[in-house]
Amino acid sequence: MIRSMEDLIKEAKECRLNIEGFKTKEEVINALAKHYAKANRPGKTLLQIHPMLGRDILDLSKEEQDKILKDDNDWIAEKKLDGIRAIMHIGSRGNRFTTRERSVKNYFFREITDNLPHLKDYPLGKWDGTILDGEAVLEKQIVDTGSTKAYGTLSATAAICNASPEKAKEIQERAGWINYHAFDIIKYKGVPLLNRPFGERRKFLEEMFDEIRKESSDLANLILVAQIAKNKRRYYNEIINAGGEGIMLKNLNGLYQTKGRSKAMYKMKKHLTVDGWISGYTEGRRGFEGLIGSLLISVRDEEGIVREIAGVSPNAEGLEPGEVLELRKSMTEVVSGKPTLKKDYYGRVVEVLAYDWSKSLRLSHARILRWRPDKTQDECIVDLSQVKRRFGISRCICGKPFRNFTWFENGLCPECFIKEEKKEEILREHLQGDI
Repeated sequence: MIRSMEDLIKEAKECRLNIEGFKTKEEVINALAKHYAKANRPGKTLLQIHPMLGRDILDLSKEEQDKILKDDNDWIAEKKLDGIRAIMHIGSRGNRFTTRERSVKNYFFREITDNLPHLKDYPLGKWDGTILDGEAVLEKQIVDTGSTKAYGTLSATAAICNASPEKAKEIQERAGWINYHAFDIIKYKGVPLLNRPFGERRKFLEEMFDEIRKESSDLANLILVAQIAKNKRRYYNEIINAGGEGIMLKNLNGLYQTKGRSKAMYKMKKHLTVDGWISGYTEGRRGFEGLIGSLLISVRDEEGIVREIAGVSPNAEGLEPGEVLELRKSMTEVVSGKPTLKKDYYGRVVEVLAYDWSKSLRLSHARILRWRPDKTQDECIVDLSQVKRRFGISRCICGKPFRNFTWFENGLCPECFIKEEKKEEILREHLQGDI
């Protein structure tokens, strides 16, 4: 976990860095990363690049959305991939890969090269000094790592990238190898392309892949992401109907932006909405100290169990950033020196917009769409039975959820079976030490 701003400033001062005027953690982190890179062996540290980030198309008005989605303009669409964002550094002695995550030791972007041995050794020395931007994806919906099961391509890919290199190789030998989907290029044979329009960068990328195809017939795990310029809305619907996540919309005139979120790239994802009530809060941090942080949202499931399903930032439809801050202040009441949520906000119903359910039965990428004064807590009921089946989740009589046990009997988790049936020996025989 990246340290607090206070700790980062202290570390920077210990390193005798001049950070006067720095206002964000990212600025201090970048300064520390550069400092530690100088102390590293020459050639060992990769060029530290933060991948370009997009915005959500829902942040735009309907008129602005329609303008981007129409045909014959400067916007193209690509399939949105659900894996691990990775920068591919091509070298004469092999290829290396970094993610968006930072090391807590030197603040370099985390390297996952040894977990991708098939891509590491791909013969691309002719393009030494080229840097690609793309997504590492294991095209599997369920992967057994040996100790647990990962559901969805993102979780499956993350399980491999976070494992030891030996374990990552063993899993891929069973489940298939991770593909690298390239969709942008940052350098071409050492020449920076950051300040070139995306349309020009794409031509470099296409020409490179054309050359690779001529020299090698084996491109199974190195893929150039396809683009379309017409019928973007229909393309989105086709991807969603096929079970995909959505599309990325990119402006051909956009430059590669390594700070903040670009207005030349928007994500258009499938979404679901859920009505839930405010059941709690967290204390603010990262600039919101002394105020409430997230609002905790709960619902009642099909079994009548109250579940906390999300933590969301206080917001309301149509508010500007400054107005959101005022809303947060208006919801905060300081009690005994600590920020608390005002009592009259408890139980209020909000409509939450999210991408999907996770296997922990929580909403991912959730945010408040609007407040629902016309609804009550009694109406906030969500049938999670299909979600539970999707992730293989069952429930014991003790109320504890369990998933994917090698064995259970009479609807009991192993712990309850031991307590109620006193059959420890049978349990050990069946589970063979799984618990």
